[in-house]
Amino acid sequence: MTQLTGLNSRIKLNFDAAVDSRRHKGAVVVIARDHLGKPCGWACKVIPAMSNALTLESLACREAILLARARGWDHIIIEGDCQVVIRALQGENSPIEIQNIIHDISTLSSSLSDVSFSFVQRQGNRAVHSLASKVLQDASFTCNPFFQILFVSSLMPS
Repeated sequence: MTQLTGLNSRIKLNFDAAVDSRRHKGAVVVIARDHLGKPCGWACKVIPAMSNALTLESLACREAILLARARGWDHIIIEGDCQVVIRALQGENSPIEIQNIIHDISTLSSSLSDVSFSFVQRQGNRAVHSLASKVLQDASFTCNPFFQILFVSSLMPS
């Protein structure tokens, strides 16, 4: 991995979740981008027996922190379209059902040098939303890194 310095060192990680209430499962996804907007990492997981959107959104944010730590990214911006999760991470009270996950995120992010949590409108989160939908639609997608890279690359502007 190339080491980024200065203004180019911040990685932006967008997170999102999707729910399939009919099959009682959800998906959590993250796409990381470098200072040029190019994808430099992603994560996608199916969460069985979970269809609570707020819990899934908070798990997706946690996945963003885990991805950043695994890749050694120390200066990150986390963006999501769930105001409840973002506000909780900015210090506001959180609903009881996500308090433990918010605590995990805060604990995990405390070891990083520079972390900010920002709300982004849904249209600014389209790429991760599309990835989350794909994960729920295609059961084999999470097992095939080749298809993942093609799909993630197709979501990025040229």
